[in-house]
Amino acid sequence: MVDPQQIRQHLIDSRDKDPERFAQSPLPYPQEFDAHIDRFAVAAHLAFNGDVETARELISSIDGESLMDWYDTIAQHVADIRYTLITGNPPRRLSGKGKHQTQSPARVAAIAKRDKYRCGYCGMRLVEPQILKRIQVKVGRDVFPSKSNKKESSNRDYHGIWVTTAITLDHVVPYAVSSDDTIENLISSCWSCNFGKYDYTCEELELSPPAIRVPSNESWSGLRDVVEWTPLL
Repeated sequence: MVDPQQIRQHLIDSRDKDPERFAQSPLPYPQEFDAHIDRFAVAAHLAFNGDVETARELISSIDGESLMDWYDTIAQHVADIRYTLITGNPPRRLSGKGKHQTQSPARVAAIAKRDKYRCGYCGMRLVEPQILKRIQVKVGRDVFPSKSNKKESSNRDYHGIWVTTAITLDHVVPYAVSSDDTIENLISSCWSCNFGKYDYTCEELELSPPAIRVPSNESWSGLRDVVEWTPLL
């Protein structure tokens, strides 16, 4: 259940405790999420090196429910509340310019590589959806589920790691504002930052321009280095 007052308090706490991260992301993610991604990365390594059972146990031990709850009830609903908190104005709405086309896996892969598999806002480590599908095939849908094509299926059917790390492409200047779908206006983004920014500009939400923030002591390749990669048809 979405609680606007709870979301507003999360925003206030983030602004007061870590203003630098607050200026980078619509709502910075809890940093303990990094440990879940670490565990998932270890599981992927194990699965593609023959130890599928241990990989399954590791993924089963991840608190996917808390990851899902963060996205589903908090992070994706941030934009209007942050805008009102900052400006004192009610949420604004645009007369739509039509939907942009779905991004191809090849385009996602190219931009993800350019952006070093990091969210351009919060810095979350990201994984291409096609790579996540490969891992799912390896370890089993029962421990690493995703949304199905069934009518009753919803985002809640995804494992929390999926909605935390799956790469999306965000229009830095919102498509509803600019209709600009060029790669120069696209940045790799986690689900939370993409949907949490919605169709507001960075200026409206007092966000710094997105940038690739990679720790100097860390290398992350979106798990491409461990997954046996052949394109899915």
